[in-house]
Amino acid sequence: MSREALEYNTYTGPIFEKWKKDKTAFIETGTNFSDGVYTAIKCGYTHIASVENNPELFNEACDKLGALREELDGKVNIELHLGRSDAHIADMLSKVEGPAVLWLDAHNDDHHSVTLAELNIIKDLGTDDHTIIIDDVPYFDHHIDEVKDIILGINPEYKFQGEETIEKDYVLVAYV
Repeated sequence: MSREALEYNTYTGPIFEKWKKDKTAFIETGTNFSDGVYTAIKCGYTHIASVENNPELFNEACDKLGALREELDGKVNIELHLGRSDAHIADMLSKVEGPAVLWLDAHNDDHHSVTLAELNIIKDLGTDDHTIIIDDVPYFDHHIDEVKDIILGINPEYKFQGEETIEKDYVLVAYV
C-alpha cells in the first residue's frame, strides 16, 4: 500500500490553486498517500489538517510528513488525525480562522454517506463561507441533489461548479 515519495497531484493541484484565493487553511478528509497535504503545501496553504481512517495510511502519512515538517521549519502548520472524518472535522474546523478550502474525499463502501455526514456537521457548526470541494462525484449517483441541498442549507448563496480531474465534472466545488 505504501508509496515512497510525496508527490504533487497534477489533477487536484490546479483545483487547490484556483480555489485558494486568499485562504490560508486547507482541511482534507481522506489523507490516503498524503499527496493532498503535500499538494496543499505546494499551493501555499499554511494551515493544513487531514484525517485518515486507515491506520496503515495514517502511520505512513505521519512518517512522510514528519520529515517534511522539519524542512518547513514551522512555516506550515500540519495536523494529522486518525479516525473517521465525521468524528474529527468539527475539531479541525474549530482551529481555522476565516474561510478555508475543504477537500472532502473520505471514502467508505458507498462514498456518499461519509460526505453527507461531513456536510451536516459543517452545517451544524454554522460556518457558511468555506469553499467546499467534493471529490469522486460520479460515485454519488442520485445522491448529488441531496449533497447540493445540504450545502444550500449551509448557505443559500453557494454556487456550484464542476471541475475536471480524471474526467469532466469529477469534482464539485461549492463557493460563495
